Amino acid sequence: LRRKPGQKTAHAIVSFRKANGANHAIEHGLFIEGKRVWARKHTQDPQRCYKCQAADANHTAAQCTAQEDVCGRCGTIADHRTKDCKATNPDNFHCPNCNTRGHGAVDRQCPKFLAAVERARARRPETQLRYYPTADPATW
Repeated sequence: LRRKPGQKTAHAIVSFRKANGANHAIEHGLFIEGKRVWARKHTQDPQRCYKCQAADANHTAAQCTAQEDVCGRCGTIADHRTKDCKATNPDNFHCPNCNTRGHGAVDRQCPKFLAAVERARARRPETQLRYYPTADPATW
């Protein structure tokens, strides 16, 4: 899954049973198919509503109170859902969150999405730590 423009490799999410194992992978890396790869803590993205396209929603599409669906690609209201959008040229995309042309609602560089990420991090201070906290003070 590519997450950044120009990214040449994909990423994987690996789960560990214990924080110590995850911290070891973060500090020393992992070997996958003989290639050393680096690890970092996974941070959860802010919740997004796929009906109204809110970037920092406190609800899902099932609980959304918006009267009409909003297309996450072109920003059109009530005409079609994102999966049915015909817009393929990013110049025709329109973000309903920041009301800007050139990107859709799911763009990870959207200023509203980036602000939502920062608010989510502020609500959960442990996301600021490099390691998962354990009894070892070095992880704090």
